[in-house]
Amino acid sequence: MLSSWKFQPILEVYFLIDPKSKGRPRFARRGRFVSAYTPKETKDYESLLRRTLSEKWGQEPLPKEVPIGLEVVFNLAKPKSSKNYYPVVKPDLDNLLKSILDALNGSVLHDDSSVVEIHTRKHYAAEGFIELKIYSLYGLEKL
Repeated sequence: MLSSWKFQPILEVYFLIDPKSKGRPRFARRGRFVSAYTPKETKDYESLLRRTLSEKWGQEPLPKEVPIGLEVVFNLAKPKSSKNYYPVVKPDLDNLLKSILDALNGSVLHDDSSVVEIHTRKHYAAEGFIELKIYSLYGLEKL
């Protein structure tokens, strides 16, 4: 993990909410045209993540040139019926991550294309929450 490197996170956030995966786009016919839209539940979830990130960051988004590393842990509430140590169930890890990346756009990062490395996992916990650590991979002093 990045935390075992000599890097210090530039931001560390704990979201005390159940992790949710990014919803699939929906399609609607409007006359002769078909348009795609994001489901309301996904929009609301990403908006909450983005607002929290903006408040914690408290400054302008980082420029695109800053290479960023992420460490993300999705803690899923363990169902009483589960006997597994690992949550080998939905939501998929990549879909959980998409919501985080989209929330970073315009809040902490200018664009998520500056993310060059990601370490992520999901596991069970007593309650659902998300741990996010953001690292500058060459240090802000070089900006």
